[in-house]
Amino acid sequence: MGKFSRSRCREWALQFLYQAEFAGPHRPEALERFWRHLGPLLIFRAVKTGSTLMSLKNVGLRVGPVRRITQVSLMEGAPPAHLKDMVEGVTSHLLELDVFIVRYSEHWRLERMTIVDRNLLRLAIYELLYQPHIPVKVVINEAVEMAKRYGSEASGGFINGILDQVRMAVGREV
Repeated sequence: MGKFSRSRCREWALQFLYQAEFAGPHRPEALERFWRHLGPLLIFRAVKTGSTLMSLKNVGLRVGPVRRITQVSLMEGAPPAHLKDMVEGVTSHLLELDVFIVRYSEHWRLERMTIVDRNLLRLAIYELLYQPHIPVKVVINEAVEMAKRYGSEASGGFINGILDQVRMAVGREV
């Protein structure tokens, strides 16, 4: 899978699709440009403790109270395969995904939904339809958690309800 988790790639895909709503039609080089923009960022996981202050001088990042850093990765090179697959999959199946969203979101027009909710639904429905190796629970749970983190107060329940209906309609068992 590479050095980045599917969860992290889902978050980046959501960020990319959010930006794409404002940038117009998808162009192949857009994802490369998005990835280059993230390149200077440092991804790390730290275990918090005490009052140690640590400085990562090579990237100018100061990290306060940590016991140890468990993962350090610079984002360089091509975008991760899973990120690329998700973005290309959603953009190439956009009309089909939107039909599912409209069909199973009662009394909601697509353009009335928040950009975050709309794109989370697109990502998750794409995975339900075209990524059968990813367990349904993982797809739905991750979408709901991202909705709670990035959406409105009601987003988690809204996303869960629609995805559960789509899951049943396409015959994916939990």
